Amino acid sequence: LYREVNFIEKNNIYISNPSIADIEAGGGVFITFPTVNEKMSEVKIQTHVINEGENDKGARIKHVIKKGNDIVEEVTADIILRKGKQGNTWCYTVEMDSPALWSPDSPTLYTLETTIYDEDGMVMDRNTERFGIRKFEFKDNQLYINGKKTYLRGVNRHQDQAPVGVAIDDEVNRRDIRQIKEIGCNFIRISHYPQDD
Repeated sequence: LYREVNFIEKNNIYISNPSIADIEAGGGVFITFPTVNEKMSEVKIQTHVINEGENDKGARIKHVIKKGNDIVEEVTADIILRKGKQGNTWCYTVEMDSPALWSPDSPTLYTLETTIYDEDGMVMDRNTERFGIRKFEFKDNQLYINGKKTYLRGVNRHQDQAPVGVAIDDEVNRRDIRQIKEIGCNFIRISHYPQDD
């Protein structure tokens, strides 16, 4: 093992893992952007929750969107979780006025914290996702990000370093990205394998 390993223990009511749930365009917390512009953007949040208990359960789901430490949007709803491993999907669309859009020149990220409470208000599970509000389009063989023509300048990057090979630490990753940006690149091609987060 040359990357971080996590052991995660869950209650019998939990937000699913998107890889294990094996749901097309779903599982876990799935974020999309039906409308993207500088005046108003929609953030669609789809959450898949599993109840492995013996009975259907009442629960509460809470989504909090933050930019830095500031709360931008917050939504809470009471839901019924049907028992069974097929799970339950809950969707909500948030309209955000004057959002900070993500682009290579301005990589603004928001944080979405999703919490599931049981009927007694106890936290059953919590999930945190980072996301950037953006829209990618191709017109006449040109890339547009958020409606603006964007030229990608990039390099190929392998995640390795002599003499440790692929077992590099976080600072090596940061240094590589810093150097790539310093030479004027806004894009990288990660080579042949998923690189460390």
